[in-house]
Amino acid sequence: MYGIPNITQRTHKSFSGRSHQDQHCTKAVNQMPQSQTRYSMQVNQYTVSKNSAEDHWGGTYIETFVHGGGGCSVRSVTIADLVDEGPLENAGIKCGDTIIGINRQDISQWTYEEIINELESCTDHTISLSVISDIEQQTKYLLLLDMSPRDLEHIWALRNLTNLHISGVVLRNGIVDLRMITCKLVLQYLAVTKCELEGVDGIKGLERFANLRHLNLDHNRITSLNELTLAKLSRLEEIRLGNNNLDKFPLILTELPKLKSISLVYNLISDIPEQVVVMRNLEALHLDHNYLSEMPEYVTQQLPSLRSLTFSHNQLNWEEESIRECFHLGLVDFSNNGVRPRSAFDNFGVTGRATLVRKKKPGSQNSLLRLALSA
Repeated sequence: MYGIPNITQRTHKSFSGRSHQDQHCTKAVNQMPQSQTRYSMQVNQYTVSKNSAEDHWGGTYIETFVHGGGGCSVRSVTIADLVDEGPLENAGIKCGDTIIGINRQDISQWTYEEIINELESCTDHTISLSVISDIEQQTKYLLLLDMSPRDLEHIWALRNLTNLHISGVVLRNGIVDLRMITCKLVLQYLAVTKCELEGVDGIKGLERFANLRHLNLDHNRITSLNELTLAKLSRLEEIRLGNNNLDKFPLILTELPKLKSISLVYNLISDIPEQVVVMRNLEALHLDHNYLSEMPEYVTQQLPSLRSLTFSHNQLNWEEESIRECFHLGLVDFSNNGVRPRSAFDNFGVTGRATLVRKKKPGSQNSLLRLALSA
């Protein structure tokens, strides 16, 4: 038996679930170091001049071909070498830069021969090149806010991208097309928020990100999850599905063996299926602002790795014995439910707003539970 923890009073401030959710979103964004995060993809325009039509532009090229499946492909050329003080170098272009347009024409669907022919057979003394720099292509963190789908057109060039957050995009036909991403085995964090997605099917190419660790789909209109798609994300450790329209706990989540954290706040969920007992690695489960009427014992007692359980603003009626079942956890938030305290709890005027927090005593290996209550 754990016994009754120390009880302290605190002043209760009005609880806003949405601000609490926004804190989680902020933490997700903070996974991207600000100094290394880009907020747009930059395409540079160069005007390259040479002395005569017979002169070369002063560079050698290699073909860059990206095949995204489903008939999607992109072709470009990358600068492999430059002639010292040649026209390309004098214009500011560097080795490793990728040409994606010639004279304001998109070359993504041209053949390699057509691209080279356009470069070498040009009779003008000047040519306009659209270029993505080698430095730009090394981007690891990309945060795109309130953008248009056109901002994703050249994302295939970011071959080292590990963190991608898309928010507020105006979708075409309800789709965010990520099939052309070449960093599919490098990408570890993906967020698509505030995009009015109705399901994960709206993210084309999602199943290709085999090494994805974190998936954030907060603030959309998702009603269900495509099990075939999510089943391929076997290395997923965290999934966020807050502020959606899910009326059931997605069973596919129980089939993701490495999942450690689940957020399903602000949905329409009324029960938790018994299948969650197989989630041996689950450490955090957030179910605030749903329609739960009970918290089953297989959640509070049979998840060996669980350390954080929050289900504030639901419809539970708890007795003291039920609260005791959670004393082994590090954090439990059952505020704004119909908690019915008895015996020792009666003396402290518990009214249903409570949070259990595990604290370590200074200089001690033992843990101490503190029950912070507000009247």
